[in-house]
Amino acid sequence: MTPINYNHLYYFYRVAVDGGITAASRNLHLTPQTISGQLTALEQQIGYPLFERQGKKLALTQRGRMVLSYAEDIFHLGDELRALLKQPEIVERLSVTIGIVDVIPKALAYTLIKPVNSLPQPVHLVCREGNLEHLLAELAVNKLDVVLSERPIPPGTRLRAYNHLVVETDIALFGTPALIAPYQLRFPSSLTGAPLLMPSAQTMLSQLLLSWFDQHDISPQPVGEFDDSALAYAFCHEGLGLVAAPALIADDLREQFGIYPLGTLSGVRAQFYALSPHKKIKHPAIVAMVNRAGFGA
Repeated sequence: MTPINYNHLYYFYRVAVDGGITAASRNLHLTPQTISGQLTALEQQIGYPLFERQGKKLALTQRGRMVLSYAEDIFHLGDELRALLKQPEIVERLSVTIGIVDVIPKALAYTLIKPVNSLPQPVHLVCREGNLEHLLAELAVNKLDVVLSERPIPPGTRLRAYNHLVVETDIALFGTPALIAPYQLRFPSSLTGAPLLMPSAQTMLSQLLLSWFDQHDISPQPVGEFDDSALAYAFCHEGLGLVAAPALIADDLREQFGIYPLGTLSGVRAQFYALSPHKKIKHPAIVAMVNRAGFGA
């Protein structure tokens, strides 16, 4: 396939973001006929339409939306490069793109990534969120430098990558002061019948909790199940149920949601990994994450 003409792509990008050919031609100081011709040339080159007419307006096709997502990345990077080249003294900048599995609590992800900010050189940090399967596919084609996950790479995965343990932490139950008060005296046996906001059944944390409750013959009362841990913490803040979370982020949960630890679940520890295509990590930003001090046990 012939390389894409980036002038054509830029005119398509401007039509999409400016809201139509007329607006784009006005902003670019070109005639609508010129813009339309460039757009047609791009569509002919790639072999399918990027817009469809809806009344008097142009709407992106499904493929048009896909092309726009790439065009946005391309031209945003171009804008950054232009701004960088205008600086009188160019400082070398380190770039790192991190994939974060969407079940990892945001407060924990921030804690794990925070050491990157301590590096002596400027860092351009890009964070992408998604499920593990999608992020591993991105890692395989070098769109990511590393993936933060709550579990190792699944057995049988056709990807040459390595698991690097970043942190291991206790799991605690959290709640508002009023909610945790009745369960403090005989914890953890007091948890039978306690309202519990469960993580999604597909998560490692859910499996750990169910196994622990079964082993200790404790039967809390699930009152909700959440894919988004922050949403579970918000409902916990409203007093609707206890929530399980890494003890490592207890201070963040207290400050952000006003919820406090009731107690840790003895023997239940969560591990978080940096999944990397390299057996020995050399990227300074990833080394800073993996080798950070003061966490784990």
